[in-house]
Amino acid sequence: MFTVIFGFTLFYSIICFPAPSRQGIEVPPPEVLRFMRRFGYLDQNPDDSEALYHETAIVQAIRNVQKFGALNQTGQLDQMTLDLFHKPRCGVPDIGAQSFYLTQTSPITRNKRFVFGAGTWTKRHIRYFIGNWSLKVPPAQVERDIARALFVWSQYSGLKFERINDTSADIIIGFGSRYHGDHFPFDGAGNILAHAFYPYEMGSWGGDVHFDEDENWDENSTDLNKGVDFYSVALHELGHSLGLAHSPSHGSIMFPYYKGPGYNVLDYDDTLAMYNAYLSRKLEDDDTEEQNKDEQEDQLNEPVNQSDISTDDEKSSISSSNCDQIENKKYDKDHDNQTTSFIAASTGVCNNYEVPDICLGRFDAVCYFNKSVHIFKGCFAWRLMPNYKISPGYPIAVEKLFNKFPNTIAQIDACYERYDNAVVLFADQQVWIWRNDKFIENSPKPLSVILGNNSFIIPRVNGAMLWPKNNLTYIFGDTIFWRYNDYLQQLDAGYPKTLKRWPGLPHNLNAAATLPNGI
Repeated sequence: MFTVIFGFTLFYSIICFPAPSRQGIEVPPPEVLRFMRRFGYLDQNPDDSEALYHETAIVQAIRNVQKFGALNQTGQLDQMTLDLFHKPRCGVPDIGAQSFYLTQTSPITRNKRFVFGAGTWTKRHIRYFIGNWSLKVPPAQVERDIARALFVWSQYSGLKFERINDTSADIIIGFGSRYHGDHFPFDGAGNILAHAFYPYEMGSWGGDVHFDEDENWDENSTDLNKGVDFYSVALHELGHSLGLAHSPSHGSIMFPYYKGPGYNVLDYDDTLAMYNAYLSRKLEDDDTEEQNKDEQEDQLNEPVNQSDISTDDEKSSISSSNCDQIENKKYDKDHDNQTTSFIAASTGVCNNYEVPDICLGRFDAVCYFNKSVHIFKGCFAWRLMPNYKISPGYPIAVEKLFNKFPNTIAQIDACYERYDNAVVLFADQQVWIWRNDKFIENSPKPLSVILGNNSFIIPRVNGAMLWPKNNLTYIFGDTIFWRYNDYLQQLDAGYPKTLKRWPGLPHNLNAAATLPNGI
């Protein structure tokens, strides 16, 4: 049996004087062998200088490296293959998982290129915990990008993700440098960007994701010299957390090498893998699945029951118990009939308004944020306690509730609380985003940022609400509505649509909200 035996002396000579060994097979340098062992291409051998491998094993290893790098599988260490050993990539091994693309060879059926790792989750409700923070990525960005990535995977798996603040979570996400406690140390900036564990793998590590803190994380960076895009890496690593191994398909999210923010769309193999793993079979917590078919349909489409949301007529009853608390004062009734807000050029219109009577109904907006229901009418805001009594100290001017909100704006048209606890306010053709006692994201932004170029077809937004069954936001005009994805920061295709899709919902509604009691 022919073997290739090499040691330090032979390596030295090969590096200095490249020459093939017998039958034209070059002896790989030590760093190449370490790469092949680390990522599963060769069996583990504890001694670099006394490594012993069959010639066929070396050739096959090179071909597999080329396969997972989307290169021609020549079995030779050409320059493009050598470049792979230094490219930024994921730290999870490429070989060693249940590989369908290697075992399916039927010429009749299309080979599957997705690969499952050690296993997949046996339940549909997955909890995650962000265990620590990076000094290079703002916490708000980490929260947002992790939520966005999980949402992308949830669309094709039916998995439901919940963030908790407890280490009992199924998936724990964190940042670490070099040796960080899991026996798989990082290597500093470059090469290994992050790694993850398959569900239930290695005991309590199962599902966890670790990012290399030494990387130069730079949002949406397309230049590796400037940094690495965190979201792109998170989307890939969370695929491992759901059970997917690396794919040799360059178009797959699970391609092992970093591609950058221009490739963050699940391809056919990624979505097919999610279907096979989670949608094609019943999971442990799917016992009530049959009786909730209609509810699941709502999650993918629009709410179809008017009782599921609270509109202006219903909200009038919210204030009924408060009417004995309020002294009726003069209110400009023409304000209710305005189609655009009156904006004074030099004087604040709200300086001239008296506190309106909310017992008359016709609220401008109602939304739930900061664990309280808030009612907006004219230039004022009311906060309600859990028993729907008015909180002490209210009403107050909107500009005092939201510091630096201009008093030239006569009303809040609609509002809702986003997944990251930011409050989104609509006023005329502008959108304001408020979090942690300040306006963020370059507020105000034009309404077209959310509704697209057709935002001009309505003078203002009538109402907005976050639908908890699918975590999508619904924005209402007089006779049409839009559906917006805050995770992806994009309008869903095919919108606006007619309000006739909401049976029983009146046209020209004044406000809409989802309240904590499910109304």
